[in-house]
Amino acid sequence: MTVGDGDSLKVYIHKIKIICAGEEFIASIGFSKEIGIGFNIIERKDIFDKFIVCFHEKGKFLEFTKI
Repeated sequence: MTVGDGDSLKVYIHKIKIICAGEEFIASIGFSKEIGIGFNIIERKDIFDKFIVCFHEKGKFLEFTKI
């Protein structure tokens, strides 16, 4: 994966069974130890295609709303 400054990160894509908001599906999820922020999960396209996702960093929770 190429990031905003042109550097490259190694990302490993895995197909994982997800159960979210009562819906079960296979999602392609990317992981990288090189991202350098508080989490290492990248590439959540299959989730963002199905849900509106709200990250509340201070409250430390996620909210998923089906589209």
